[in-house]
Amino acid sequence: MSKILLVLVLVFNIHSFGMNINYLKNDKIAARFNGKGLISVFDKNLNSYVYLENDDTQLTIDNQLIDFTEIAPLNIKREKQAISYFYANNSYRIEIRYELRP
Repeated sequence: MSKILLVLVLVFNIHSFGMNINYLKNDKIAARFNGKGLISVFDKNLNSYVYLENDDTQLTIDNQLIDFTEIAPLNIKREKQAISYFYANNSYRIEIRYELRP
């Protein structure tokens, strides 16, 4: 039986945002995504970006290295206030969730 791991990556305060699959945004920030995850965050008050396009994410579970640069998500699910990326390897199913919440 495979183990399930939920990784909550990012939480922001939400006021209003569009439903574009590539963005989560409110009156303070805009987070942009691609097919593998978060690639940038724009702070509207500072008028400044943080770019994460070369973020080589790795995770170790039970001494097993999972390199997300080497695997593609099995599914991407868009909800009203969140985007989730679902991955699997031989032992684990992993959800990486980016969420805006009040």
